[in-house]
Amino acid sequence: DRQILFCYHPERRYEWFLAEHRDELPVLSGLFFRHYWKELDEDTVKGLLSNGRERLIKVRVTLTGDDNSTKSVNLSRPFRLGERYEFRDLAPGKYRLVAKAEDGAPVTELWEQNLSVEAGKVTQLPLGPANSKVSPDKFPGPLPK
Repeated sequence: DRQILFCYHPERRYEWFLAEHRDELPVLSGLFFRHYWKELDEDTVKGLLSNGRERLIKVRVTLTGDDNSTKSVNLSRPFRLGERYEFRDLAPGKYRLVAKAEDGAPVTELWEQNLSVEAGKVTQLPLGPANSKVSPDKFPGPLPK
């Protein structure tokens, strides 16, 4: 399987480049943005740089419950707000998902949902400001455009 990465800054989506490997990204992005951002003033570039991944809010997603064999399950992983939250090889069963914003924001419980995982099926939950426990104006980070 071959993977192609489509790379862009979220505030300048019309400027993009392709990469085949993640390890190419630092060099390619430096060359790319040096070319495309050369006309921008210094304040604009500083603003774009400050919106990078390191500034994204960390979210801890925890799954607790019992799998179908009644074995207790407690999994917790950090993610970044807006990234895909994925737990692979989760045994079929009934779980409770709790997600809390941690670093970069006051600790805030964003979601609490019950879910059933079935064998051989992908379970997807939309997690965003619209179905969060907090109101959209209190949701951490920038609001989606």
